[in-house]
Amino acid sequence: SPNGRYFAWSNWDAQIQLHDLTASDTRTLSPPIENALGSIEAVCFSPDSQRIAWTGKEEQLSTFRIAELSSLQTVPFSNSSGALQFSPDSTQLARGGRADQLTIVSSDKLTTNTTLDHCSGCTAIEWHSSGRSLLLGFRSGSIQIRRLFGVDSIQRSYVHRKEVRDITLSPDGNLAVSVDDSGQVAMWNAETGEIFGVLFEPTIITHGSILMAPVLEFLDSGELVLIYNDGGNAPQIVRWQSVATYD
Repeated sequence: SPNGRYFAWSNWDAQIQLHDLTASDTRTLSPPIENALGSIEAVCFSPDSQRIAWTGKEEQLSTFRIAELSSLQTVPFSNSSGALQFSPDSTQLARGGRADQLTIVSSDKLTTNTTLDHCSGCTAIEWHSSGRSLLLGFRSGSIQIRRLFGVDSIQRSYVHRKEVRDITLSPDGNLAVSVDDSGQVAMWNAETGEIFGVLFEPTIITHGSILMAPVLEFLDSGELVLIYNDGGNAPQIVRWQSVATYD
Protein backbone atom coordinates (compact mmCIF):
# COMPACT_ATOMS: atom_id res chain seq x y z
CA SER A 1 0.00 0.00 0.00
CA PRO A 2 1.21 3.59 -0.52
CA ASN A 3 1.62 4.15 3.23
CA GLY A 4 3.86 1.09 3.48
CA ARG A 5 1.67 -0.62 6.09
CA TYR A 6 -0.07 -3.33 4.04
CA PHE A 7 0.57 -5.70 1.20
CA ALA A 8 -1.92 -7.94 -0.56
CA TRP A 9 -1.87 -11.02 -2.75
CA SER A 10 -4.15 -13.68 -4.17
CA ASN A 11 -3.71 -17.34 -3.21
CA TRP A 12 -4.54 -20.51 -5.16
CA ASP A 13 -8.21 -20.29 -4.14
CA ALA A 14 -8.43 -16.73 -5.50
CA GLN A 15 -8.81 -15.41 -1.97
CA ILE A 16 -7.43 -11.92 -1.40
CA GLN A 17 -5.02 -11.91 1.54
CA LEU A 18 -4.20 -8.62 3.31
CA HIS A 19 -1.15 -8.50 5.57
CA ASP A 20 -0.68 -5.72 8.15
CA LEU A 21 3.06 -5.19 8.65
CA THR A 22 2.62 -3.21 11.87
CA ALA A 23 0.51 -5.90 13.55
CA SER A 24 2.01 -8.96 11.78
CA ASP A 25 -1.57 -9.95 11.02
CA THR A 26 -3.03 -11.47 7.84
CA ARG A 27 -6.72 -11.27 6.97
CA THR A 28 -8.69 -13.01 4.23
CA LEU A 29 -10.94 -10.54 2.42
CA SER A 30 -12.80 -12.77 -0.03
CA PRO A 31 -14.30 -16.29 -0.05
CA PRO A 32 -12.57 -19.10 -1.99
CA ILE A 33 -13.64 -19.71 -5.59
CA GLU A 34 -13.79 -23.28 -6.86
CA ASN A 35 -11.45 -24.04 -9.79
CA ALA A 36 -10.21 -20.49 -9.48
CA LEU A 37 -6.54 -20.74 -10.48
CA GLY A 38 -5.61 -17.45 -12.11
CA SER A 39 -9.06 -15.97 -11.69
CA ILE A 40 -7.84 -12.83 -9.88
CA GLU A 41 -6.19 -10.64 -12.50
CA ALA A 42 -5.73 -7.27 -10.80
CA VAL A 43 -5.44 -5.95 -7.23
CA CYS A 44 -4.74 -2.34 -6.24
CA PHE A 45 -4.69 -0.01 -3.24
CA SER A 46 -6.12 3.50 -3.24
CA PRO A 47 -3.50 6.28 -2.95
CA ASP A 48 -4.86 7.17 0.51
CA SER A 49 -4.32 3.50 1.57
CA GLN A 50 -7.90 3.29 2.86
CA ARG A 51 -9.27 0.90 0.23
CA ILE A 52 -8.32 -2.11 -1.80
CA ALA A 53 -9.98 -3.26 -5.01
CA TRP A 54 -9.73 -6.39 -7.14
CA THR A 55 -11.21 -7.88 -10.27
CA GLY A 56 -10.70 -10.85 -12.57
CA LYS A 57 -12.14 -13.67 -14.62
CA GLU A 58 -15.25 -13.99 -12.44
CA GLU A 59 -16.34 -10.78 -14.20
CA GLN A 60 -16.97 -8.78 -11.07
CA LEU A 61 -15.33 -5.83 -9.36
CA SER A 62 -15.00 -5.61 -5.56
CA THR A 63 -13.82 -2.92 -3.16
CA PHE A 64 -13.00 -3.21 0.53
CA ARG A 65 -12.50 -0.59 3.26
CA ILE A 66 -9.35 -1.62 5.11
CA ALA A 67 -9.84 0.14 8.47
CA GLU A 68 -13.28 -1.40 9.11
CA LEU A 69 -12.41 -4.66 7.33
CA SER A 70 -15.74 -4.35 5.55
CA SER A 71 -16.79 -4.83 1.97
CA LEU A 72 -17.96 -1.68 0.18
CA GLN A 73 -19.32 -2.99 -3.10
CA THR A 74 -19.24 -5.95 -5.47
CA VAL A 75 -20.73 -5.43 -8.91
CA PRO A 76 -20.80 -7.58 -12.06
CA PHE A 77 -18.84 -6.58 -15.15
CA SER A 78 -19.21 -8.22 -18.55
CA ASN A 79 -15.54 -7.72 -19.38
CA SER A 80 -12.79 -9.91 -17.94
CA SER A 81 -10.20 -7.51 -16.59
CA GLY A 82 -6.46 -7.30 -16.96
CA ALA A 83 -5.80 -3.91 -15.35
CA LEU A 84 -7.19 -1.87 -12.46
CA GLN A 85 -6.07 1.41 -10.86
CA PHE A 86 -7.40 4.08 -8.49
CA SER A 87 -7.29 7.74 -9.48
CA PRO A 88 -4.84 10.03 -7.60
CA ASP A 89 -7.65 11.37 -5.37
CA SER A 90 -8.96 7.81 -4.68
CA THR A 91 -12.47 8.69 -5.91
CA GLN A 92 -12.41 6.69 -9.16
CA LEU A 93 -11.27 3.34 -10.53
CA ALA A 94 -10.13 2.72 -14.10
CA ARG A 95 -10.65 -0.84 -15.32
CA GLY A 96 -9.41 -2.23 -18.63
CA GLY A 97 -9.39 -5.67 -20.19
CA ARG A 98 -10.22 -7.65 -23.29
CA ALA A 99 -13.20 -5.58 -24.40
CA ASP A 100 -12.84 -2.49 -26.57
CA GLN A 101 -13.94 -0.13 -23.79
CA LEU A 102 -12.03 0.97 -20.71
CA THR A 103 -14.43 1.84 -17.89
CA ILE A 104 -13.97 4.50 -15.20
CA VAL A 105 -16.24 4.03 -12.18
CA SER A 106 -16.76 5.81 -8.86
CA SER A 107 -14.83 4.05 -6.10
CA ASP A 108 -17.75 4.32 -3.64
CA LYS A 109 -20.70 2.90 -5.56
CA LEU A 110 -18.82 1.48 -8.57
CA THR A 111 -21.22 3.27 -10.92
CA THR A 112 -19.85 4.13 -14.36
CA ASN A 113 -18.63 7.71 -14.79
CA THR A 114 -17.20 7.42 -18.30
CA THR A 115 -15.86 4.98 -20.88
CA LEU A 116 -13.00 5.14 -23.40
CA ASP A 117 -13.16 3.24 -26.70
CA HIS A 118 -10.28 1.61 -28.62
CA CYS A 119 -8.73 0.12 -25.45
CA SER A 120 -8.97 -3.58 -26.27
CA GLY A 121 -6.26 -5.73 -24.66
CA CYS A 122 -5.36 -3.23 -21.93
CA THR A 123 -3.06 -4.92 -19.39
CA ALA A 124 -1.61 -1.97 -17.42
CA ILE A 125 -3.03 1.36 -16.20
CA GLU A 126 -1.39 4.32 -14.49
CA TRP A 127 -3.21 7.58 -13.80
CA HIS A 128 -1.23 10.74 -14.42
CA SER A 129 -0.69 12.61 -11.15
CA SER A 130 -2.88 15.44 -12.49
CA GLY A 131 -5.84 13.04 -12.83
CA ARG A 132 -6.41 14.36 -16.34
CA SER A 133 -5.02 11.46 -18.37
CA LEU A 134 -4.40 7.70 -18.29
CA LEU A 135 -1.17 5.94 -19.28
CA LEU A 136 -2.07 2.54 -20.75
CA GLY A 137 -0.14 -0.59 -21.71
CA PHE A 138 -1.42 -3.37 -23.94
CA ARG A 139 -1.05 -7.05 -24.70
CA SER A 140 0.51 -6.09 -28.05
CA GLY A 141 3.44 -4.36 -26.29
CA SER A 142 2.16 -0.91 -27.22
CA ILE A 143 1.52 2.10 -24.96
CA GLN A 144 -1.07 4.83 -25.17
CA ILE A 145 -1.89 8.15 -23.45
CA ARG A 146 -5.63 8.86 -23.17
CA ARG A 147 -6.76 12.34 -22.14
CA LEU A 148 -9.92 12.63 -20.05
CA PHE A 149 -10.22 16.36 -20.74
CA GLY A 150 -9.57 18.24 -23.95
CA VAL A 151 -8.42 16.62 -27.20
CA ASP A 152 -8.00 12.84 -26.89
CA SER A 153 -5.96 10.56 -29.18
CA ILE A 154 -6.10 6.80 -29.77
CA GLN A 155 -2.61 6.65 -31.29
CA ARG A 156 -0.35 3.93 -29.85
CA SER A 157 3.44 3.67 -29.69
CA TYR A 158 5.04 0.25 -30.03
CA VAL A 159 7.97 0.10 -27.63
CA HIS A 160 7.78 -3.39 -26.06
CA ARG A 161 8.10 -6.80 -27.68
CA LYS A 162 5.75 -8.53 -25.23
CA GLU A 163 2.70 -7.77 -23.11
CA VAL A 164 3.05 -4.64 -20.95
CA ARG A 165 2.78 -5.67 -17.30
CA ASP A 166 3.21 -2.47 -15.31
CA ILE A 167 3.58 1.30 -15.71
CA THR A 168 4.82 3.71 -13.06
CA LEU A 169 5.14 7.49 -13.00
CA SER A 170 8.06 9.53 -11.64
CA PRO A 171 7.33 11.73 -8.59
CA ASP A 172 7.45 14.88 -10.74
CA GLY A 173 4.90 13.41 -13.17
CA ASN A 174 7.12 13.87 -16.24
CA LEU A 175 8.60 10.41 -16.82
CA ALA A 176 6.69 7.17 -17.39
CA VAL A 177 8.46 3.82 -17.09
CA SER A 178 6.92 0.56 -18.30
CA VAL A 179 7.92 -3.10 -18.15
CA ASP A 180 6.81 -6.04 -20.29
CA ASP A 181 6.58 -9.79 -19.76
CA SER A 182 10.23 -10.28 -20.76
CA GLY A 183 11.44 -7.84 -18.10
CA GLN A 184 12.35 -5.13 -20.61
CA VAL A 185 12.01 -1.65 -19.06
CA ALA A 186 11.34 1.40 -21.26
CA MET A 187 11.18 5.15 -20.54
CA TRP A 188 8.83 7.62 -22.19
CA ASN A 189 7.43 11.11 -21.81
CA ALA A 190 4.27 10.98 -19.68
CA GLU A 191 2.74 13.94 -21.53
CA THR A 192 3.60 13.28 -25.17
CA GLY A 193 4.39 9.54 -25.26
CA GLU A 194 7.80 10.21 -26.84
CA ILE A 195 10.02 7.16 -26.31
CA PHE A 196 13.36 7.89 -24.65
CA GLY A 197 14.72 4.35 -24.89
CA VAL A 198 15.19 1.04 -23.12
CA LEU A 199 16.44 1.38 -19.55
CA PHE A 200 16.95 -2.29 -18.74
CA GLU A 201 16.83 -5.71 -20.36
CA PRO A 202 17.54 -8.93 -18.40
CA THR A 203 20.58 -10.74 -19.79
CA ILE A 204 19.40 -14.26 -18.92
CA ILE A 205 15.78 -15.36 -19.27
CA THR A 206 15.01 -18.92 -18.12
CA HIS A 207 12.68 -20.85 -20.45
CA GLY A 208 12.35 -17.77 -22.64
CA SER A 209 10.12 -15.76 -20.33
CA ILE A 210 9.86 -14.13 -16.93
CA LEU A 211 8.17 -16.48 -14.46
CA MET A 212 6.76 -13.80 -12.16
CA ALA A 213 4.94 -10.77 -13.55
CA PRO A 214 7.44 -7.90 -13.27
CA VAL A 215 6.57 -5.00 -10.97
CA LEU A 216 7.87 -1.42 -11.21
CA GLU A 217 7.63 1.32 -8.60
CA PHE A 218 8.99 4.82 -8.15
CA LEU A 219 9.68 5.61 -4.49
CA ASP A 220 9.13 9.09 -3.07
CA SER A 221 12.91 9.53 -3.05
CA GLY A 222 12.95 9.19 -6.84
CA GLU A 223 14.52 5.73 -6.71
CA LEU A 224 13.09 3.26 -9.24
CA VAL A 225 12.70 -0.40 -8.25
CA LEU A 226 12.07 -3.38 -10.55
CA ILE A 227 11.19 -6.83 -9.14
CA TYR A 228 11.07 -9.87 -11.40
CA ASN A 229 11.84 -13.60 -11.37
CA ASP A 230 14.13 -15.17 -13.98
CA GLY A 231 13.54 -18.74 -12.86
CA GLY A 232 15.93 -18.67 -9.90
CA ASN A 233 15.15 -19.37 -6.26
CA ALA A 234 14.37 -15.76 -5.40
CA PRO A 235 13.04 -12.68 -7.18
CA GLN A 236 15.59 -10.37 -8.76
CA ILE A 237 15.58 -6.74 -7.58
CA VAL A 238 17.04 -3.98 -9.72
CA ARG A 239 17.38 -0.46 -8.30
CA TRP A 240 18.18 2.86 -9.94
CA GLN A 241 19.13 5.63 -7.52
CA SER A 242 18.08 8.15 -10.16
CA VAL A 243 16.86 8.11 -13.73
CA ALA A 244 16.92 11.90 -13.96
CA THR A 245 19.59 11.67 -16.68
CA TYR A 246 17.12 10.13 -19.13
CA ASP A 247 16.93 13.40 -21.07
